[in-house]
Amino acid sequence: LVRAHVMMKLSPKLTSETEAALAAMPELSALYSISGEHDMIAMLAAVDLAELDQLIDRIGMLEGVARTTSSIILATRVIR
Repeated sequence: LVRAHVMMKLSPKLTSETEAALAAMPELSALYSISGEHDMIAMLAAVDLAELDQLIDRIGMLEGVARTTSSIILATRVIR
């Protein structure tokens, strides 16, 4: 599996609708509200990079998502 996190800047009026659309994605393992420049962060898992690329594109096209920043997780150092 290829894992990544996607940080999103959302339109304030569409936050709940966008959250529901994200929650319906089976590739999403967690969704967090965060402080700072972005509003939410999604933890994703895809079979390969091609699937991850398509998933990130789908997220970016959701109504209410103004901007995304994503990072692929290369290695897990600690999980508690």
